[in-house]
Amino acid sequence: MRFLLVLLLFLWYIFSSYWYVCQIRENNCDAIENTLFFWKDNKNTNNQIANKPAPKKVEEPTPAPAATPEPAKLAITPLEIVDGTTTVVKNEGNFVYKKSADQFDKDPAMNQSLKQIAGYLKSNPDKLLDVTGLYDQGEEYTGNQRNLGFARADYAKKQLLGMGVPANRINTNSRINRLAFANDQFAGGLDFKFKGDPKAAKAAEAKEDSSATAAPKEKAVPLPNFVVRDGKDTIINSGTNFRFAPSSDKAIMSGALNKDVQGVSNYLKKNKDRELEIVGAYGGDEENKTDFPNLGVARAEVVKKRVTANGIQADRIKTKGKRNNKLTKDGNNIVGGVDFNFSVTKKLAEALKTKNKLLYFDTGNASLNVTPELQKYFRDVKTYLEQSPQSKLQLTGHTDNVGEAAKNKQLGLSRANFVKNELAKINIDKARVSTKSEGQTKPIADNNTDAGRKKNRRVEMIIQDK
Repeated sequence: MRFLLVLLLFLWYIFSSYWYVCQIRENNCDAIENTLFFWKDNKNTNNQIANKPAPKKVEEPTPAPAATPEPAKLAITPLEIVDGTTTVVKNEGNFVYKKSADQFDKDPAMNQSLKQIAGYLKSNPDKLLDVTGLYDQGEEYTGNQRNLGFARADYAKKQLLGMGVPANRINTNSRINRLAFANDQFAGGLDFKFKGDPKAAKAAEAKEDSSATAAPKEKAVPLPNFVVRDGKDTIINSGTNFRFAPSSDKAIMSGALNKDVQGVSNYLKKNKDRELEIVGAYGGDEENKTDFPNLGVARAEVVKKRVTANGIQADRIKTKGKRNNKLTKDGNNIVGGVDFNFSVTKKLAEALKTKNKLLYFDTGNASLNVTPELQKYFRDVKTYLEQSPQSKLQLTGHTDNVGEAAKNKQLGLSRANFVKNELAKINIDKARVSTKSEGQTKPIADNNTDAGRKKNRRVEMIIQDK
């Protein structure tokens, strides 16, 4: 009985404490309630779980499709070719080239333009045509021409030849230009310029003089273009030129001429074995107000600074002056007055003179593959011969000892003549190139081995200075 009484007092104490703390003071007693009323808690919990709504599925937003970039649009400048006031070709399109390609894309409209050019030349026998191929410094070229510009001009020339235009009425040139590429293509690439044929003009003038009854009319003097050549190869042929006020060394230059001077600098950068001579001209009636020996040197030095400003070492450019009492004038200004002449460096010239070049042939063959490296060597020889008029080139053909001696003698000569003809393709005068054959009589290696016979099948190139 006493035990029961104690138990009841204990339970009363616990319940009173709970009521005071949790109900009257409103404290959080979840833990105590879960312990005291565990049967009630389990039931409520189960009901909450059963009645708890399922979580809503949050759908991720579908990303918008990436915008497809529009391809770069090719800018096409309409093709318009004029001869003075006569419009020869007017086309809304133009020649389209792939980057680094020497042939333009086939297009009936461009073919029609070429036919119009050919027809104009046929109907005007006193006209010549200059075709200038343009190329960007970022393009690559490994063909047989001097550069990609010449290759593009030569391809256009071949199309005109196929339309019946004589080859001697078309000249080809090249010019470095900043081209506008879009998707590795560009439009343009060719400049066409008509000019009078000096021979035809002279014949017409002679005919006019013989039958004229009236006093001859004074003819306007044509203004010279800015032309830069490496030997006989034209590097730049621009419609603009340097201008100087009388007795002044300050060059008046257009924006186009500045780009052409940049082209000269780029050519020197690519051809480390070339030097440049700038020759300034002056008239006998001009006054030299500079510290230089004459006004021509002063003008050449001013232009030299323009070239060296583009990153060319000053010691690669020489200057000199020359007197010219027939300078071309446009109004009061002198037009031209500066000439650019390329030459090989002394180091290369010495190597060409002292080091014979050996060209090796396959057995029984009288021809070989003219690689880009060999093409460059041929051009170096050409430039050297042009700057050294007294020099000549000797080509000697050799064979191994396989076969008859008489046939090998002829094979050696055929090999030498093959090289001579390759040199003639880049305008080396055949009169300055002699050929002969030693056949199998002068081997430089053992003919009893394949390696030795390979060395003996050769053409030896020797520059001879008189």
